[in-house]
Amino acid sequence: MVLFMELISPLKKATPNKYYKYLDSFRFIAVMLVIFFHWLPEYFQDTGFGKLGVDMFFVLSGFLISQNLLLQKENIKSSINLFQSFKTFYIRRALRIFPIYYLVVFIFFFLSIPIITDNFIWFIFYLTNYLIIYNEQWLGMFSHLWSLAVEEQFYLFWPAVIFLVPLKYLGHALVGFISFSLIYILLNYYDNSFKIFSLQSCMSTLSMGGLLAFIKNTSSKTFSLRFDVPIFILLFIILMYGILKGFGVNLTQIINALFSFYFIKLLITRENKILDKIFANRITSFFGKISYGLYLYHNFIPWLLRNLNGSERLYVLEKWSIIPEFKNGILIFLSQFLLLVVIAILSWILVEKPLNNLKKNFRYLHG
Repeated sequence: MVLFMELISPLKKATPNKYYKYLDSFRFIAVMLVIFFHWLPEYFQDTGFGKLGVDMFFVLSGFLISQNLLLQKENIKSSINLFQSFKTFYIRRALRIFPIYYLVVFIFFFLSIPIITDNFIWFIFYLTNYLIIYNEQWLGMFSHLWSLAVEEQFYLFWPAVIFLVPLKYLGHALVGFISFSLIYILLNYYDNSFKIFSLQSCMSTLSMGGLLAFIKNTSSKTFSLRFDVPIFILLFIILMYGILKGFGVNLTQIINALFSFYFIKLLITRENKILDKIFANRITSFFGKISYGLYLYHNFIPWLLRNLNGSERLYVLEKWSIIPEFKNGILIFLSQFLLLVVIAILSWILVEKPLNNLKKNFRYLHG
């Protein structure tokens, strides 16, 4: 109840974008949950770790994107400013998201991988989540791209929500999006389980991040609640119980959203030596910075490794036997992770960082 009472508070004067040093490690935790889920199915396939990792990303994306948009909203004084803000947002997002995504899609298209060639339009227009829902089946090693499709669909309309809804109604609008999504989840609880991967369903997590950004930018004095830590611990216990015992993907998503909300809230409002060692160390922070590449490429690594050791049978590139075929699970995981890190680093240095640096030519408005 306190959470929603905060929505009626007026918005503070927005401040320039702030770098939250703990959130890179948060990204790394999220991506590792997904990797464990996909690479170690014998241990994690029956858990909700994969979905938890994705939902953590969604809440974080909703928070960071909404933070930037709220800053812009404060500085929009004319229709020209409004147009410029829309243009700046979409260009900056395109520079960050599109290059390596389309690089992957076109590489596999030219390799004539049937899943891509047969569904090329779905991949080009970021509709793979609805392709999965429509066919009621996964897309093999391309299945994880559903979450990138959801985020891109979210980016298309979210600036309009933040920019065009008056401030006095914006908090209520965010609660409305969350409520709509929760109703959709409940109505489809016993229906096609793949509907959980639709934008309608995922709005509960994405909008929760937006709600966190809105609350952070209000003048309310209750943002740093004394009960944050016990609430977080309670949600963590409930979440772990649900993951291990199986609450069902719909109920788990709701818990994931609340857990991620308070997790991020703690990381952006508290700072101490313990948190520094866990969330601000160089290793996890670095992996967090390249987390987009880690996530995008990770599902292709087992396939690539099988091609390198000559054991691939479905999508064979060449009859290679460059490296030995490992039988030990730990060696397989480590070799896959090493290969993933190398590819993600090369991707960051050669493609992502140079294009990301172009964003300096498209700066947000500042008052």
